Amino acid sequence: MKQGIRSKRDVKTGANKKFKSPIEKIQLLTSKVSKMPVYATSYLPFDSSRLTENQKNCLKELIQAAKSIDRIYWKQNTPHGLEIKEFLDEAINYVDGKIKSQAEEYLTYLSLFYGNYDPVNGEKKFIPDFTVMELINALDGTPKNVKARLTYRFGKLTLAIFSGEGNEKPEGANVYAVGLTKEEIETHIKQSENPEKTKKNVEKINTIIRLETEGQATKLKIVPYEQEFKDELKEAAGHLLKAGEFSDDPAFKRYLTQRAKALLSGNFKKSDTTWVKLDSPDINIVIGPIETYLDKTMGNKGAYEAMITVKNKEETEKVNILRGMANDFEKHLPCADEYKNDKPRLPALDMVDVVFYSGEAGVGSSTPIAWNLPNDKEVTEKDGFRVTQTINVTKTKDNAGPGRLIAESVLDQKLLKEFSQEERIKAFTIWVMLHEFSHGNGRTIKVESDGSIQSVDPRTALQDCYSYIEEAKADTVGFYHMPFLVEKGFISEKEKQAAYVSMIPRVLKFMYSDPEIKEAHSIAETIRFNYLVDFGAIRLVNGRYTIDMEKTEQGITQLAKELLTIKGEGNQTAAKQLKEKYGHIKPETKVVLDTLPPDLPKFVSLRYPTI
Repeated sequence: MKQGIRSKRDVKTGANKKFKSPIEKIQLLTSKVSKMPVYATSYLPFDSSRLTENQKNCLKELIQAAKSIDRIYWKQNTPHGLEIKEFLDEAINYVDGKIKSQAEEYLTYLSLFYGNYDPVNGEKKFIPDFTVMELINALDGTPKNVKARLTYRFGKLTLAIFSGEGNEKPEGANVYAVGLTKEEIETHIKQSENPEKTKKNVEKINTIIRLETEGQATKLKIVPYEQEFKDELKEAAGHLLKAGEFSDDPAFKRYLTQRAKALLSGNFKKSDTTWVKLDSPDINIVIGPIETYLDKTMGNKGAYEAMITVKNKEETEKVNILRGMANDFEKHLPCADEYKNDKPRLPALDMVDVVFYSGEAGVGSSTPIAWNLPNDKEVTEKDGFRVTQTINVTKTKDNAGPGRLIAESVLDQKLLKEFSQEERIKAFTIWVMLHEFSHGNGRTIKVESDGSIQSVDPRTALQDCYSYIEEAKADTVGFYHMPFLVEKGFISEKEKQAAYVSMIPRVLKFMYSDPEIKEAHSIAETIRFNYLVDFGAIRLVNGRYTIDMEKTEQGITQLAKELLTIKGEGNQTAAKQLKEKYGHIKPETKVVLDTLPPDLPKFVSLRYPTI
C-alpha cells in the first residue's frame, strides 16, 4: 500500500448468499465501503511562523466558526447522514476487532462526503461492510442500558443506512422535502394564496422547502435558514465576533461584525459589499450559504461553507496586473453587446494559502482551488467581485492527484515532450485565474415592453441549468481570453498552447472521478471537451490525444459565444440541449478511460495545518 493512498481491499464474494432478513437482502442494491473509490491524502503546506500571535488567535476563532458551519452542511446534504455519523461516533467506542475497523472505514467515507452518498459514483448510497446483526451482536458486551439505547437508535437508522430504496441521493438533497419535484413546487406556487410572494420565497438562496398538511390540503412550508439552523449560526456568529477582537485590520474586523449579523438575519448584502471592498487583507474568510451546486431541483438553494485563507503577498503582487485588463476582457467578448456588462467593475485579486475548509468546500472529492465571489448580482454590478486563487491547495492537488499520471497515459508523446508537466501546471494556474475572472463576464437580460434592457439574476432565469452553464461559460471564456494575454505580453504563445494541452488530462480526470457526469464542473468540462472533439480540435490517434492549436482557438471562440448567449438569454431550453448533446462520455473516450491504472486515486483528501 502506497503511503497516502487507500488501496481497495479484497471483496469477499458470496458473503450474502444466504439472507437472514429482508434488510440484509437489500444490501446488494448498494455499494459497500470495500468497493469505494481509491483516494490520496495529503497535508497542506503552510508556514505559520509568518503569523503574529493576534493573527493566530484570529484564525483559531475563524476555524471554530467554520466548524459550526460544518454541522449545517451535514444537515443540508443528506436526510440522515449526520444522525448516522453521530450514532457511529458513539457506538464505535463499544465494539472492537473487525466490526470496529469496518465502522471506522465507513465513518471515514461518511466524513469525506458529508453523508452516505458517493459523489464519485453518481451520488449512489454506500453501506458499511458489516451487517445489521453483526453490529448488534458486537454490542453484546456493553451495559444493558447502553446497548438498549444504541440498538434503538440503530433500529431507527437501519433503513437509512442499508436500504436500496433511495439508492441515489435526492435531487434536492435535504433542502427540499424528499421526492418533491420542480413541477410539484411550481404547482404548489400557483395554488398558494399569494403566488408571487410564494415564488419569491421559494427562489431565495436561504430557505428550506418542506411540505405541511392543512386540513385536506398539502402546501409548501418555507423555512428561512436562520430559523432552521439558528443554534449553529448563533455559535458561528459568536466566533466571528471573537475573531474580530484579535484582528489588527479595522476593515476586516468591521466585515466580521457585519457577517456575524448577516448569518443571524439572512441578509448578506451589506457584508458582501464590505468584503468586496477589503484591501487585500492578510487573513480572510468566506462563510455562509454560497454556491448552489447542491440544489439540482430548482438550482437556487445555497449550501453553507467556509474558506479560511492567508494572503501570499509576493504572488498577489504578480497577478495584480490583470486587474487593469478587466474592462478589456469584457469588451472583447465574442457575443452581442447587450449580453456584456455595460459597466464592468475592477475585481480584487488575492493569491492565498488555505488554512481550513468546511461545509461544501470541505467535501473530500471536490475541495476548491479558486473562487469568484460574491454571487449577489446587485453587489457585483455596483462594487465588483473578488477573485481568489489558492497556492497550497492547487500545488497539493497537482502533486498528489491523478492529473500527472492521466496526462502520461493519454497525451500524444509529442505533446508530452513539447510541454513538460511543469509548463502545463504553470499554464493551468494562469487559466484558473482567468476562469475565475470569467465568472464576472457576461450578464443575463430581460427586454421590457418599452424596449429597455434590464439585467436579471441568471440563477433565477436558468434555475437548475445555472450551475453547469455558468461553469462551462467560465471555463471556456477563460481559455478564450488567453490569446488576448499573449497579445498584451502577459503570457507567451507556448504558455497559451500549454494551457490548451492541459485541458485534456483535466477533463479526463473529471470523467474518471465522476463517470456519470453529474456534478456541475464535470458537466461543464465534458461539454467543452466533446464540443472541441466534434469541431476537430482534439483528436484521438492510436489511443492517445493530440490537439490542433488553431482549431482549438476557433472552437473555443465559437463555444464561448454560444454559452454567453445562453446565459444572456437565460435560455433553459438551449442549456438543456447543449448538455444532452455534449454532457456525456463518448464510447471512444470510455475506451481511453478504461486504460488508466486501476489504483489511480480519484481525488485528494486534504489535511489542514495546525495553527
